[in-house]
Amino acid sequence: MNTRQTELRTRLEELRDIRALLVSGWTQNASARDAGGNAVHPTVAEACAWCVFGAFVRVTGRHAFGEGPDATYVYITRALPKYGPVTYSAPSDFNDNPSTTHEQVLALLDVAADLVERDIFTARNEVAR
Repeated sequence: MNTRQTELRTRLEELRDIRALLVSGWTQNASARDAGGNAVHPTVAEACAWCVFGAFVRVTGRHAFGEGPDATYVYITRALPKYGPVTYSAPSDFNDNPSTTHEQVLALLDVAADLVERDIFTARNEVAR
């Protein structure tokens, strides 16, 4: 396994962990919420529901745009145009749209994971050549 494949596997694990976190609790219009519905930082122990961005922060401990776009967050963003007829520029816009459902956010992460898996396959084939 080469460095690219290792990096891609890390992205895939992070996306799966983000999805699993959102299965346990999802919110809109806040990075995270506590059991009382109050907005909280996504990394505090009281957080029990997250938006897609908050779940990303909770899982990775990184900000999506700290020193340039984060690779895992880029995959989520790349998945946006592949979901539905409306084009979104940011995962948070999609997450916070009043018509977006929890299931649609989970499906978005599934599409992002599929994109990573496709890149893993490509990287594996490049090494085999």
